[in-house]
Amino acid sequence: MRVVIVGAGSIGRAWAEIVRSSSPAAEVLHVSSRSLDSVVGVGQDVGGSELVRFAPDIVILANPATQRARFFKTHTDLEAHYLIEKPVASDLGEALQMESLFLHNEGVVQIGYNLRFSPSLRVFKEQLDRRSLGKVLSVGVDTGQYLPDWRPGADYRDTVSAKNSLGGGVLRELSHEFDYLRWIFGEMEWVSAWLGKQSSLLLDVEDTAQVTVGFKGPEGESAVVAQVNVDFVRRDAVRQMTAVCEEGSLRWDGITNTVTIFGDSSRGWEALAVPEASGSTYQAQWDSFTAAIANAREPEVTLSDGIEVLRVIEAIRESHLRMGRRVEVATVGANR
Repeated sequence: MRVVIVGAGSIGRAWAEIVRSSSPAAEVLHVSSRSLDSVVGVGQDVGGSELVRFAPDIVILANPATQRARFFKTHTDLEAHYLIEKPVASDLGEALQMESLFLHNEGVVQIGYNLRFSPSLRVFKEQLDRRSLGKVLSVGVDTGQYLPDWRPGADYRDTVSAKNSLGGGVLRELSHEFDYLRWIFGEMEWVSAWLGKQSSLLLDVEDTAQVTVGFKGPEGESAVVAQVNVDFVRRDAVRQMTAVCEEGSLRWDGITNTVTIFGDSSRGWEALAVPEASGSTYQAQWDSFTAAIANAREPEVTLSDGIEVLRVIEAIRESHLRMGRRVEVATVGANR
């Protein structure tokens, strides 16, 4: 197996370790905008034509979101399977261009929303799918962490998160939240939002977003509405989702990887059993991706999933510009 990893940041290095540990015999070429580093079997002076000669089976795009569409347009002759870190591109327009180019690619394309592979989040979803507490009435999501604490040893001002030119900002960096909400509750019908820069952090992107989301409800039932708050500013790191249901409440904690249930007021909150993970969510994601390739099946997180998350983000930005008015998600980008 030959693997090209594009991106020299922390996530690119993490993918290199996963590939090496999972497939020790693989030939790996690690490419960045600053350097082209040969790991196995390829010389140091590597250009676009050399990538074609390397003939990768898999390409992992872990470079900044603003550079991914350009990479793929430049290398449409690479007949490979793609694992693309989230978000799939910097904006919906670029993502739709990539989709049209991928129509000519017969390989598997998976988007890197690794939280879908969290055992605790899967338990949370299973409980709701089984309606163990009855119908869901409302949902609250609260996710935030002080940006300088995200990557110890790195200057936050130099990271992707802090720079619009690299595809940063809290909406794109924490787009996991919008992906797993779609996965659990279905398509988002409308959004109403406010976003902005609240802190004194040195950023040229938004550091806070407060979003209300309306989902398409099953026929004959009222639709679920979620309140989603994401930020780069809070010192007490949190990643929680609470579903208020007819017969109790269910809570997922993405930091402690726990699920708790409140179904009986006399007993209070109780922890549910969560399967022990055999590895990281990134490892589980890689295993799922390679299984999809081996079995010629659709990946668990598709290119369409990644595009729809960007459609939601664009709807959020449009709602903010319209002073928080509702924006119908399906209408965003419809004319492109």
